[in-house]
Amino acid sequence: MELGKSKDLGKHLYYYSEKFGILSSFPWWDHVDKMILEDIESAIPMGTINNPFVDVEQGWSIVIIRKREFVYLMQSNDPAANNFNRWYKVLLENYLDQWNRLIDYLKNDFAG
Repeated sequence: MELGKSKDLGKHLYYYSEKFGILSSFPWWDHVDKMILEDIESAIPMGTINNPFVDVEQGWSIVIIRKREFVYLMQSNDPAANNFNRWYKVLLENYLDQWNRLIDYLKNDFAG
């Protein structure tokens, strides 16, 4: 995971791979650093097959599902989410580890 900075809209979140670059992003989550710290308990987006995490905005959507030891992420440029142009899976342990590292970083960044 990486944080990118926009001139006017604050920090944005990207799922990033050393091998493949940006895998998915949250382009409509402006000032994501503040959003995460305002509600740490529900900051990690993850759902189930029966109740997936879904976020839909203009020209963008993402679905995140946990199944057993994996988290599946699907992103689309179609807000109706009929077609996903990006999809991948991550080990649950790695997904949670990256989120917890980000949360710890943000806590320290705002405390310092």
